[in-house]
Amino acid sequence: MERGFTLVSLVVALALVALVLAATLPRVARQRDRLACIAARDALIARAERTRSEATRLGSAALIVDPDSARVWWETAGHPRDTLDLRRAFGVDVVQPTGRTLHLAFDRLGIGRFASATIVLARGTEQASVVVSSYGRMAR
Repeated sequence: MERGFTLVSLVVALALVALVLAATLPRVARQRDRLACIAARDALIARAERTRSEATRLGSAALIVDPDSARVWWETAGHPRDTLDLRRAFGVDVVQPTGRTLHLAFDRLGIGRFASATIVLARGTEQASVVVSSYGRMAR
């Protein structure tokens, strides 16, 4: 008598594997989207803190968030610096209710001027937001 698997047992095993994968893959994709949004949010907050720091050093600086291109950069004296493409780096989009480019200006004390805003980063069904206070502080 030969040892081995029958065709029926192999088909049943493959069907069980397919069921398990079908049940877990959407959760894995959602988790991956959530982690990408969180990583992008943290990168955005790091850029904002860098902008505030450079404003205290250079006298003023602005954080620019462009929802169309999903890019973030800071600039001083009209010169853009340290550009981050959120779509390329994390696969997220910037969702702005107004759809306009957001300018968060900081003075030499690191205080934001007219900086109140909410920035939403989205990927798939997941979102992460950053709330900017009127003084330029960031909250997760």
